[in-house]
Amino acid sequence: GQSASISQNIYKIFGQLPDDLRVTEGHITDRNAIGLKYEAKYFGIGEIRKALYAGNVPQIVAGLSTFITAITDKQNNPILTNVGLKKAQTDSYIAIKDSLENLYQSRVTVNNEKNALVDDNHEVINALWDDMVYLCDKGKRVFKSTDPGKVPQYTMSQLIAKVKRDLALNDVHGLITADGKPLGKVSIELQPVDRGYRRVAKTKATGLYQIDSIVPGKYILTITAKGQPPFSTEITIIQGEKLMQNFDLVKVK
Repeated sequence: GQSASISQNIYKIFGQLPDDLRVTEGHITDRNAIGLKYEAKYFGIGEIRKALYAGNVPQIVAGLSTFITAITDKQNNPILTNVGLKKAQTDSYIAIKDSLENLYQSRVTVNNEKNALVDDNHEVINALWDDMVYLCDKGKRVFKSTDPGKVPQYTMSQLIAKVKRDLALNDVHGLITADGKPLGKVSIELQPVDRGYRRVAKTKATGLYQIDSIVPGKYILTITAKGQPPFSTEITIIQGEKLMQNFDLVKVK
């Protein structure tokens, strides 16, 4: 879907930025980069990295804006150019910032359209809830005399409990490796394509992970491991399905 495509494009950029930043950070901290207007920490690379880890696009865009201003400053730029910063790299940062800004706005627009659909159909949703309440009431009255043991089944609390039990059946699990070696403390993020809650887990020392009680639907699964670029893919959770997803981060590059 459109939302999934936008999210995947955002995560592709996430994968590109760390290596680019590392190179430019080397220019900023080069011992020959004498005369920079301020210390390396004020270029904001640390803040961009934190925002990347959190997946916070607005903060990444804000951090890149500060960073671009710093490396294009009329005092800083000649010094950085002298130690290896190329105009093409600076232009790339500007393009990345603009792309992220546009993609994020597109995602906001898509989400707003989906929210509007819910708002426009709230009467239908309310009517469905009323029908459920009616069926529960009807069931209790029917079985009150014929089969009292079934009466407790026709309560909203029991219905909600059943939904929760059904959700518990849904999970995504698997093994994360790098060139066949299990990776521990790898972050596994599950971001709904449409709406819902973001879920995060970490692999054990054995490389195994599991996220359970997932609402059925499409998700962007993102894997973030130290020393590896983030990897993202779209998965679909089906009711009652336990989905196995194994990844070798060397082979998926």
